[in-house]
Amino acid sequence: MTFPRLHQLVLAMVAAAGLTAGCAAGATETTADAAVTATAAASTETGAAAADTTAAGTTAADTTAADDQSSTGGVDDHDKDEDHEVSDAVSITLDGTSVSAASADGVTVEGSTITITASGAYEFSGSLSGGIVVAVPDSDEGLVQLVLNGAAITNDGGSAILVESAEEVVVIAADGTSNSLADGAAGTTEETAPGAALDSASDLTITGTGTLDVSGNVNDAISSSDGLVISGATVTATAVDDGIRGKDYLVVKEGSTVTVDAGGDALKSDNE
Repeated sequence: MTFPRLHQLVLAMVAAAGLTAGCAAGATETTADAAVTATAAASTETGAAAADTTAAGTTAADTTAADDQSSTGGVDDHDKDEDHEVSDAVSITLDGTSVSAASADGVTVEGSTITITASGAYEFSGSLSGGIVVAVPDSDEGLVQLVLNGAAITNDGGSAILVESAEEVVVIAADGTSNSLADGAAGTTEETAPGAALDSASDLTITGTGTLDVSGNVNDAISSSDGLVISGATVTATAVDDGIRGKDYLVVKEGSTVTVDAGGDALKSDNE
């Protein structure tokens, strides 16, 4: 499923309404609680007229998305209330290309790359020219929480946050903070170019009452190879290709504010 290339479309998504693989959906019914602004480049195949038609005719598509979501088992287990509760977070301070981390199992630092190898909560503050890699073994089925507390992470050589393996990852924008993630083309080849600035091979939730700006300067801004839920978060995604992509499903929950500016599709769930 792809969200068509539009000149500009302002839409709102009903609480827990989602885009599931195999569906074609533009927007759900309007509510003031969860707003999404999608801006993407128009293509010769789509054009303004087709975009307008798609925007006006979303009722059937929305019903399909809701029906498919009800039969997608992973959605019901994704983004539980306890996922938002953070305690005993490991403090990690970012300073340019250096990292200072509290002594804890599950955190290793090599140069400007931070690797998380165990479930738990990790809090990041400061600016980093480097990246975070989550590589939790299958034997550890716990939740990984990445709390961004005024964090600005730019990785010219890859994803700002790359989840290689974990049962589930929650990215939390801490209350009252502004946070940013960006990748870059410098130092990458076609083989090593990041798929997204925030790229996850596992179920991913984005939440928190702070703000999160994500820039995909090579491909996508935010991508999950499993399911992706945005839960009450304020997210801005800018991308050369697709803005926000969840392979199995993409859900924007009540209270979320999402702004997308993409050269490809703004919102996408296609199981590719």
